[in-house]
This record gives sequence, structure tokens and C-alpha cells, in this order.
Amino acid sequence: MLLVDPYADEKIVTEYALLAPESVAVRILADAADHKKTLKPAAERWVQQFGKARAPLEVRLAPTKTLHDRLIIVDNANVWGIGQSFNKLAQRAHTSLVRMDSETGALKNAAYLEMWRKATVL
Repeated sequence: MLLVDPYADEKIVTEYALLAPESVAVRILADAADHKKTLKPAAERWVQQFGKARAPLEVRLAPTKTLHDRLIIVDNANVWGIGQSFNKLAQRAHTSLVRMDSETGALKNAAYLEMWRKATVL
């Protein structure tokens, strides 16, 4: 699973990544300048808490201002777009979670996998 959010903070780890089944590896892609400083400590706590008991969690940072979308990508095939950042999801206003059609999803998946490959490890 790949969670994309330029403004990711600890909530993406503690409230969303945690919902993945234990056998599912979770990757988080955030913006190098815009992610919140609480993201790294939350990822470190994940490793301390779960060790090898769960599939790994990996966080990478994309170059500044290259991310715009907030996405959930599952199995490199199913892509959902989210109307707000995970850190404020539905707190100040209603939002949408929209599954993309297969053609658009494939394009988004390819683009974000390339961004993932080029991103730096947090």
C-alpha cells in the first residue's frame, strides 16, 4: 500500500497505516518541505513497537513541491483520491474518497511509483 500526502504527519501512521493488515507493507510518500515534523518520530515508534511482527513501514520524501495529490494506492492497481490531507481528514469540512477508473489509476500509479523510486528515505 502506498499512501501519498504532501502534508503527512503522525496521523497517517497512527490512524491510517495502522489499519492495514499486518502482512501488508505500508509506504508513505510525503513532501520534503511540507511534511510535518511529527512524521519521523511516528515512523520510528512504529519500528520500535512492531519490529518484524508486521510488514514494514517505509517513509520517503519527494522533492519539494512535486506532490499535490492525496492518494491511497493498493496492490499497484487500485487508486483512490482523497479530497483533503490525512492529517485533517473530514475535520473542518466534508471530503470525498473517490476510486479512480482503471486507466487514470494506472497513470497515477506509474507516476507515483517513479516518484517513490526517486524520493529520499526519511
